[in-house]
Amino acid sequence: MDARQRWTLGLILLLGISACDGRNLFQPVTEPPTIVEFSAPESVNLGEELPVRVRAIGVADLDSIVVEVRTEGLSGGQTFTADGDGTDMIREFDVEIPASPSVGGIELVARAYDEYENVSAEATLSAFFLDAIPPVITGATANPRTVGQGDTVTVSFGASDNIGLDGVGMRVRDPQGSVLSSYIQPASGPQTSATFQWPVSEDRTPGSYTIEVWADDTAGNRTVEGVGSVEVEFRDRIPPVVTILMPEWDQEVEAGDSLFVRFRVQDEGLFRDVTIEGISFRGDPDLGTDETINRFDGWSINLNNAVNDTTLTRYLQPTGDPVEEPGFIIVTATDLAGNVGADTVRVQLRDEDDS
Repeated sequence: MDARQRWTLGLILLLGISACDGRNLFQPVTEPPTIVEFSAPESVNLGEELPVRVRAIGVADLDSIVVEVRTEGLSGGQTFTADGDGTDMIREFDVEIPASPSVGGIELVARAYDEYENVSAEATLSAFFLDAIPPVITGATANPRTVGQGDTVTVSFGASDNIGLDGVGMRVRDPQGSVLSSYIQPASGPQTSATFQWPVSEDRTPGSYTIEVWADDTAGNRTVEGVGSVEVEFRDRIPPVVTILMPEWDQEVEAGDSLFVRFRVQDEGLFRDVTIEGISFRGDPDLGTDETINRFDGWSINLNNAVNDTTLTRYLQPTGDPVEEPGFIIVTATDLAGNVGADTVRVQLRDEDDS
């Protein structure tokens, strides 16, 4: 049998085999490919990548797989061209997820094409977004950094979030680290600014107090940032207590004589400065003729050692004014913190020549 006869016999056998399985080698394949796998995790964190796997098989050799993003406002579709894959084609790729999308998830659709342009039925998958990105705190300040009892500390900061804020706050920790005070302010939207005030109570123990601020987003993520410490110092805000023991109220005093003054000064801290005045008032304030007259020479003392309780005496010398009128003895004490306390006694000044 020559070569031509052998070729003819082979063609007859091939046609016979084809006739047995119903296929006609001289007509194109019309059966479309099938997407047999289209998978991805059910959820993905914002700002990360979603891994996707797609597989298609066909009767004829595959030409391509097309994956599109169906969610409005998102991108990341892919077209994969066959490269010697034959009838079984697998591709893996990542879809980049934005940090601040306007939607809560992504939907993908895949189609496979073969070399005869047959297209598979659509396969779809979806994944919802998880917000694991915490808020950002900026510009946190606390002023002043050194305070006394009764002062106020002002804390300010800004906060932002990729999706939306739910609340901001501030807390104060005592020198042992325990939470002393906590303040909360609702928030919404992607950014906000906040100002809180911590009133330092009059009985607050001196020491170093820590300030923290925080921000929560709608997904429950929280950012806490330390603002630093505030030093609470002892501040004596209580003035000295001055009590004039002598002279007594409305005691008659000769205008030309010296006046014996006895008084007591008490202070929770320490005091050092004391002054005494002996004056009277003349004229009419409504007419603008009022004036203060010194009836006794003033006296002041700066104690060598600060004390918190003492009794002092002094003879005030008259100025020589003989006018009979009410006079006022004023004793003033100033403590080391600058607080001023005073006491006043009225006396009746009499001219000795009238007796």
